[in-house]
Amino acid sequence: MEVMSEHSTRQMILYCHVVQALIRTFHLGLGAGTSPTSPFGREQHATSTPIASPMAARHARVEEVLDLADRMWSPDRDADFATFPNMEHRPRIIVGVNSLALARIAGNRADGVNVRWSSDRARSQLAAAQRPAGQRPFELTAY
Repeated sequence: MEVMSEHSTRQMILYCHVVQALIRTFHLGLGAGTSPTSPFGREQHATSTPIASPMAARHARVEEVLDLADRMWSPDRDADFATFPNMEHRPRIIVGVNSLALARIAGNRADGVNVRWSSDRARSQLAAAQRPAGQRPFELTAY
């Protein structure tokens, strides 16, 4: 299973800190990416960016980034993150999904979900994300 290096993930999250400093409201959008055989993978193929397979590996990568974000933005964060800016408010995390499994991850771990509105599965994906989110604030968005 290919995973994003902690260094690359930290660089991405540091960039998020910079962006948040520039704008007041910031949402961090995450997604699992495309399958290796999907036509939506053209950009990754063109830049020789590896695409993890199977889908469970891509979902695991999303969870790794969520774990790292939780650790980094915790009020009691590790000394490992001392050089990172300490944000006043943790950004809201929205997970783009195209499967029920990732929708459930989003509902359990994130602040919202984004689905492809034209998908036949959009309603079931929204419902799968809403159930674990319960009564806490949770954003439902579509593209």
